[in-house]
Amino acid sequence: MKRKVIIIVCIGIFTTGLFAFAQKDVLWSYREGKKDSLDITLAHYNRGLYLETTDEKKLAAEHYKQALLITPNFPEARNNLGAVLYDLKRFDDAIVELRQAIQLRPGFVAAHYNLATAYFALNRFSDAAEAYHEAIELLPDFIDAYYFLAQCYNQMGEFNQAVKILERVIELQRDHIYAHYGLANNLFASKKMKRALYHYERVLEIDPTFPEADEIHNMIAEIEALQLK
Repeated sequence: MKRKVIIIVCIGIFTTGLFAFAQKDVLWSYREGKKDSLDITLAHYNRGLYLETTDEKKLAAEHYKQALLITPNFPEARNNLGAVLYDLKRFDDAIVELRQAIQLRPGFVAAHYNLATAYFALNRFSDAAEAYHEAIELLPDFIDAYYFLAQCYNQMGEFNQAVKILERVIELQRDHIYAHYGLANNLFASKKMKRALYHYERVLEIDPTFPEADEIHNMIAEIEALQLK
């Protein structure tokens, strides 16, 4: 069972840190008499956030664009525009915005992760893996980034590397059911049956109603039959 790749939207506009950033940026860029620029920028940005909650993605994108016309160096707006474009399946356009967000703020974890997600959607698995690695460097315990990095390695045929990454996911979250399931499948394919059996059984311990439970029971039966020979 594949786990849906999620994309992160920055909703921190109401925090002091982000508001201070936006205020500094606007006042620096528009110090020559444009006193309303900050209010207009944040109004468009917040409207974009609201429209995302009502699933009006196209309108949200337009408001983020309006915010960026006033304040081009606003990484949160770039990130969120990229996220909305991703939801609209405009993956190439999303990549452009997300890369700009990273240029503006190299340590922007969400933008690195979202960029990886957009690459993944285009089957650009090598680029996605690089971006996931960058997100992990910035946030070493980023479980979702590790998990989808493993999916990149699977897609690229680097199964041993995928196994190592999935093991890291389980170190960080011992009951990560998708990591156990993916790891079991990889180990089974590598004929490491004893280890595969353990992780299949862990999936059923965590959730006996797991959608692939019937398949897992069959895999366990197959492994047990092989062990009896």
